Amino acid sequence: MTTPIPDARAQRARRWWRAIWRLGAVTVLGVAAFILTWGMALETAPLDAPEANLIGLSIVLDLAVGPLIIVLYALRHRLPRVAPSVGVALSTFSTLGAVAAAALVVTVAARRRSRTTAVQTALIAALFFAIAVAPLPIHPPSDNVPFRELVIVGAVATASLVLLGLLVGARRQLQREREERGLAAEAGRLTQARTQERARIAREMHDALGHRLSLITVHAGALEYRHDLSAGQIGQTAALIRENTRVALDELRVILGVLRDGAPVSPMSGPPPQAEDITSLVEEARAAGAVIDVEEFQIDGIPGAVGRSLFRIAQELLTNARRHAPGERVTLRLTQHDSTVRLVARNAVDATPPSETEPGGYGLIGVAERARLSGGEYTMTRNAGTFEVSVVIPWQS
Repeated sequence: MTTPIPDARAQRARRWWRAIWRLGAVTVLGVAAFILTWGMALETAPLDAPEANLIGLSIVLDLAVGPLIIVLYALRHRLPRVAPSVGVALSTFSTLGAVAAAALVVTVAARRRSRTTAVQTALIAALFFAIAVAPLPIHPPSDNVPFRELVIVGAVATASLVLLGLLVGARRQLQREREERGLAAEAGRLTQARTQERARIAREMHDALGHRLSLITVHAGALEYRHDLSAGQIGQTAALIRENTRVALDELRVILGVLRDGAPVSPMSGPPPQAEDITSLVEEARAAGAVIDVEEFQIDGIPGAVGRSLFRIAQELLTNARRHAPGERVTLRLTQHDSTVRLVARNAVDATPPSETEPGGYGLIGVAERARLSGGEYTMTRNAGTFEVSVVIPWQS
């Protein structure tokens, strides 16, 4: 079962939604950090103290720089080198943009691994750590927090952001590899299906083409050896040769088109043959001079797939009879037994039966393969100068 590939519009909409959601998250969290930090600073600092003017100046600078950091976060993919570095550096003067700066550290650490991104990640992480622990006058008062504790907290925060970025990057890489494997598997399945379809059509055409060529051979032999034919009979035989030649050429053209590398696979022209079309095969063979007896012919309720297999098997069996036992009587019998259908072809032979490995075509190998693919059985026997092929195919009405 294959996973459906979403269309480009849906993917674009999801990307936009994720970008808006992330931008909104860093903005809201930055505003919360700004309010919490400077609210506590204003509560603890006396209004007449010298630090009050510095706090007011810091708040104004924070409000001016913070939105710029958030904008740089939004442009992190378009400016992959500039935006993270500048954004983290500007976070020195802003708590409003501190969350966006931390997100920029995660973004850099999540990128695909290379020497350049590793160096950039190390530099930005070091800058972020330095800003977090440096006692700059622009920072809100920290109630004389020990420097060692600032270093520990800054190191843990910086390492956490880098590790989070690495986890995000690993997850994205795993997802990309999974998608690539899925695309490769889908391409492999399409290639396999195309190859199997070409092979199937080639087998179909081989059977049909072999049947036509055997008819042409029979008619041409009649013209060569039958000197007692009238002009009308000669003309009729020539017309049959011409028609079978035209059909054979069309079928050969289809074969070459199917087997040509890179050629699109197109189905055979005309409706697929069914079990009832075996009568047409018998009539064509009889018109070519073959002697064929049909003992039983039970075709009621045979499904289409089974009918097509029976038609191609009968076509190959009649072709082999004309090729290996010309002039001999051929007996066909098609019977149904519970959940199976059986096709038997029997003819007399005066030589060894045809080999399944005889060069020049699929021959009986094709018959056996069709029976196997249909879940049936193939049997070939020779007794007292009689050659018989029996094919049993399961089916359910």
